[in-house]
Amino acid sequence: MKSIFYKALQLYTFLRLVSLDIVFGVVCGSYFASRIFEITPSIYFWITLVSAVWVIYTADHLLDGIRTKKKFVFETYRFHFDNRIVLMSIGIVTVLISSIFVLFFLEKELIIYGVSTFVLVIIYLFLNNIFRKRRRFFPKELIISALYTWGIFGGVLILKGNVTFFQVLVIANYFLLVSVNVLLFSYFDSEEDKVSHFNTLTVNFGKKLTRRSIFFILAIAFLISLFIVFWYSKWVIFWILVLMNLTLLLTILFPSFFKNCGYYGIVADAVFFFPAVLFWVDSF
Repeated sequence: MKSIFYKALQLYTFLRLVSLDIVFGVVCGSYFASRIFEITPSIYFWITLVSAVWVIYTADHLLDGIRTKKKFVFETYRFHFDNRIVLMSIGIVTVLISSIFVLFFLEKELIIYGVSTFVLVIIYLFLNNIFRKRRRFFPKELIISALYTWGIFGGVLILKGNVTFFQVLVIANYFLLVSVNVLLFSYFDSEEDKVSHFNTLTVNFGKKLTRRSIFFILAIAFLISLFIVFWYSKWVIFWILVLMNLTLLLTILFPSFFKNCGYYGIVADAVFFFPAVLFWVDSF
């Protein structure tokens, strides 16, 4: 039994190294968004979404791995640097194949959305690199959270063409939970980030402020969840958001346990699997 668990953990560790857990989380989030907006995107939407997310995250890790100049603090950067040729080759092939789907099969609105999102990501990476070199504070956690949330909801929002107040509340709640996820990594990886000269909130303002910010954001998110269930009676959505909230809360309530066991990253990212799982259970 232990052998099976160990092999499963090894497999999941590898999936995290190549950002496939992030990809799955984005797919789950986008499925959640499509249910909220009551639309069914085409298969080409999902193919381009998966391709774009994987390429963006892999490119970011490759750049960080190269910038560290073999002074690897994170295993992710070591892995990407050591396997940069293979990963770059796969990335180029992925971009070429997904480009065919984009040009010939994807809706015009989604093409504009995809290109604009890609440009925003490039601008973020450029500005982050500049501020990092100058050792000045850059609100990367806020920008990452906004880009991630837009990546989840932007496509279906454009396809739908309009948005209700209920949907705005869900998007706001999801954005807050994404912000907590990003802040958790800033909190737990603060020492490593200092060594790597990463400009995070925790590095600039300390762990105490980051921890208080996490509690404050989770409290606001919980209040929005309560409003959603009491005003709109959306119980499944309520439980999805609350379970995500509580899981992130447990992570910051017991930081020593999650840090020492090395589970904080797994748990913080796995919460984004909840929407698809709970909707799937609700469909039976």
